[in-house]
Amino acid sequence: MNKQDIKLETTKNNTLKHWVRFARHAFFYALLLTISPASLSAQITSILILEESNKGFSKKLSQNISDKIIKKHSNAKIHKKNLADQPDIENISTHDIIVTLGNKPAEYILRKKIKKPVISLLITERAIKLLNKTYAPKNTWTTISLNQPIKRQLLLIKHLLGDKNVIGTIFGPVSQKNREETKIVAKELSLKLVNENILITDQLISSLKNLTSKSDVILAIPDPVAFNKKTIRGILLLTYRKKIPIIGFSKSYVKAGALAAIYSSSEQISKQASEIINNFINTKLLTRKNHAPKYFSVAINKKMAHTFNIKTINNEKLVNFIKRDEKLK
Repeated sequence: MNKQDIKLETTKNNTLKHWVRFARHAFFYALLLTISPASLSAQITSILILEESNKGFSKKLSQNISDKIIKKHSNAKIHKKNLADQPDIENISTHDIIVTLGNKPAEYILRKKIKKPVISLLITERAIKLLNKTYAPKNTWTTISLNQPIKRQLLLIKHLLGDKNVIGTIFGPVSQKNREETKIVAKELSLKLVNENILITDQLISSLKNLTSKSDVILAIPDPVAFNKKTIRGILLLTYRKKIPIIGFSKSYVKAGALAAIYSSSEQISKQASEIINNFINTKLLTRKNHAPKYFSVAINKKMAHTFNIKTINNEKLVNFIKRDEKLK
């Protein structure tokens, strides 16, 4: 074989290798195009629910989330652990996404700097701000706050009692950070707001007496010094004697004697949480965001409404009015 034949044979071999390589790449590229987000979600996703307590509301929420995820993704594997059992960090890190229920489990995961997407539920606005400041988490941390937006609470008053009433509230050392925002939102809704400021619980009763002299309704805003489990009874008794209704921030407040409150049930929180988790399973993406409760209900104490001669609106209509004004679907 002469040099020209050798050169020709080499060219043929190189051309053949090129086409084989091209065909191989084309095959794998075509294969990638056939992989849809749905087929990606067909892979097993391991989800850890880290609880502070496996009782009551937390237990219901945990079960609701599990049911809703399995309904959409039967191949998802859900594991539950209690914070009291001191779960192993290496084991926690093997899961694809971590769901925390309560302030303490969220703090535990952030403190350990586990580099996995985390969604925290049953967590207060105060805890969210404090944990962000303390740990500045670098991983994707999404939360659904326990606190209802202030606009939503003021809209409840507007639709239930009208916009001519003077709304009074007390800001404690923690809630004072939200004072300006509350005033701005009230002004936007054409509502008149008056307030008292306290630093210690001993100032509460005198401030409340002063407030009731210039208010038609009291709005309770969560605060460890002002409106809390220990002060609720005294507040309700004083305002009842003054014939001034209270708008609370939980269903338990309404049971105790408040006129009304906006709250999110375990079913509603789990619905929002499972939407976020199911989207993560489909896309493998989790947006870093602090979500307000998306779904909510209104509780009304009919006995208190009758006592204060207040004509109530159907609960469902109230929710729809508030959603409309919040521009929620």
